[in-house]
Amino acid sequence: MRGLELKLSDTFCAAVIKLKKTVAYAHIGAKEEMREHPAYQLCKSESYIGTPIFINNRTYGTLSFSSREIKKKDFEYQEIEIIELMAQSIGKILGVHQMEVERQQVEKERCDLIVSLQESEERYRRLVELSPEAIAVHSQGKIAYINAAGAKLLGASSPEALIGFPGIAFRPSKLCGNSQRAHSASRERK
Repeated sequence: MRGLELKLSDTFCAAVIKLKKTVAYAHIGAKEEMREHPAYQLCKSESYIGTPIFINNRTYGTLSFSSREIKKKDFEYQEIEIIELMAQSIGKILGVHQMEVERQQVEKERCDLIVSLQESEERYRRLVELSPEAIAVHSQGKIAYINAAGAKLLGASSPEALIGFPGIAFRPSKLCGNSQRAHSASRERK
C-alpha cells in the first residue's frame, strides 16, 4: 500500500528487531494469533520474510519482503540465506557511508578549528604589536621578538634591529634614562 506509514510495533519487522534474527512466515493468516496482528489487519500480507541490518554490531533497521499471496511451502534455507546476505551487504555499504560522513564531519571541524586558531593568533599578534606597552620574548638569552613600543623604549630604529640581541643587556636597572646605550648597541650589531 503506497504511502502507508505504521509504527514499528504494528509491523512484522518489530519481531525481527526484537529477536535480532530473520523472521519468516509462509502463511500468516493460517495462525489465529497472527490474524490479529495490526500489519495483517491493515495490509493483508499472507507471507513475510525479514532480517535485521546491522552496522557496527548495532541494529540499523530491517530488510523485509511481504506478499498478499500465500507461499505454498515454508521459506527454504537458500531464500533465508539470500536475504541475510543482502542485509549484510546493505549494512556494510551503509557502514562505509556512515564512516565517510563522520570523516568529513571531523575534517570540517578540524578546518574550522584551524581557521579559528588562525583568527585568534592574528588578533593576539595585532594586540601585541600595537600595544603601547613594551613586550619582548627572550629565547636562549637573546631577544626573539620585541614589539614597536619595546624597540622605541630601547631606542632602536625598529624591532627587527633588536632581534638576536642579548637580552641581558636590557635589565630594568640599566634602562632608566639610558636609551642611548641600547641605540648604540643596536648600531654596533650591524
